[in-house]
This record gives sequence, structure tokens and C-alpha cells, in this order.
Amino acid sequence: MKKIILNATSCLIALFATLDFNTSIAQTYNQKKDHIGFSVSFGAQSNKIESEHEAVNDMNLHEEGGSIGLLWGNNMIETKLTVGYYYSAARVPHTVDLVNLESAFQFYPLNAISGRTHKVEPYLTSGLAANNYKFHGFYAGQDATTPNYSVSIEPYLGNVTTYFASLGAGLQINLLKQHANFVKLFSEVNYQSALYQKSSELLKNTRVTNPVSIKVGVSFGLNRLHQFDKVEIVQIA
Repeated sequence: MKKIILNATSCLIALFATLDFNTSIAQTYNQKKDHIGFSVSFGAQSNKIESEHEAVNDMNLHEEGGSIGLLWGNNMIETKLTVGYYYSAARVPHTVDLVNLESAFQFYPLNAISGRTHKVEPYLTSGLAANNYKFHGFYAGQDATTPNYSVSIEPYLGNVTTYFASLGAGLQINLLKQHANFVKLFSEVNYQSALYQKSSELLKNTRVTNPVSIKVGVSFGLNRLHQFDKVEIVQIA
């Protein structure tokens, strides 16, 4: 499964970059319509923890939170950069906070085929993510033997930094049809495969596996239309 996600992610990123380049070249001789904006989303992420610490080994980690992002592109290809913060759900026995940085490409196949925007549009997404999981609790270090449960705030134990390749799909609804502005609702699911993981000393050999995330949100911004003159090359004998 890991190889499938990595190979598919690499192929989609290469395809998105090629399509974006070819689209820009073709539109240079006529019109270029693109957009820039922001996104806000809320969602959940499900993971599993593998660790030498029995308290968190095989623990199902469910995170809830949100993210904000910057996006730009055209009707066929969109690039999005986001930063998010998630916290462990109430049913998780130990506290784990997550800071997420993500860069992703989104490809809209209906737009690529028809050349126009639709009210409801499916899309494919692929990218790279850096996740910093911050662990809190009394199960590692000195507090593992003499925990002070009278303290309302659990001590910080360390972090696990993980870099992921992501692959997913989503559905977008275009709400605003004005020429200059756009407002879109979206929902997407992403599967991630770890490229590299590093844990701090107290959490040595702790890993995050099988991340799956679900997001719902809204994006908004401005459409821009540029007119270019066609260039003619005249050969002088």
C-alpha cells in the first residue's frame, strides 16, 4: 500500500506540473484566467501509534481541529499551502497535539475535459505534508514512576516529526458565479504514507502510522483575467 501511494503521488505531482505548464503556454497566446484566495477547513485525522512505551503502543489516535491556507491556480490546476492545528479527541487516553504543514496540488478533471466551470466538481489531490506530533503525559521520563496527578496540565514529553506523501479525492461546490469573485465549499479525504520519521529522546522508536484525514471547508478569493497579444515572428531575408 505504501509503494502504491508513493508512486501514485509522484505521478500525480509530475502530471499536475506538466498540465499547469502546458496550460500556461497555450493561454499566453490568448487569455489567461486564474485565481488567488484563501481557505478555511475543519476536520479529523485518524492514526495509529507504535512505540516502546506500553501506554501509547497500538493506541488509536484521533485528532480534531482545523487549518487555514493560501491557494492559487486556474480552473484545471490549483496549488494550496496550509497550516493546521489539531488536538486529540476526548476518547483518546493520552494527549497528543498536532501541527500540520501541507503543500498540495488539486486537479479538476471535468474542467480539463470541458474547459468550463461546473456547479459541482470532483477533484484529485496529491502533495507533501510535515506533521509535528507533540506528546503530553506521565508515561515517560521521571514522571513515569512518580506521576503527579494533582497537576491539571500534563507535562510535555517530546515530539514525533513525520513527513508524508498524500493522495486523496474531494468534491467542490461553486456557490458564487460572479466574474471577479469566487466562494467554494469543499470536502475531501486523504490517505498518507510516511517518507521519514524522527522522534525525540523520551519517545525513541515512536512512530505514527496509517494516517487518514477528512476535511470540510470553504475557499474564497478573486478571479483574474489577463489579455495577451499574439506574438508574430517575422523572418527578414
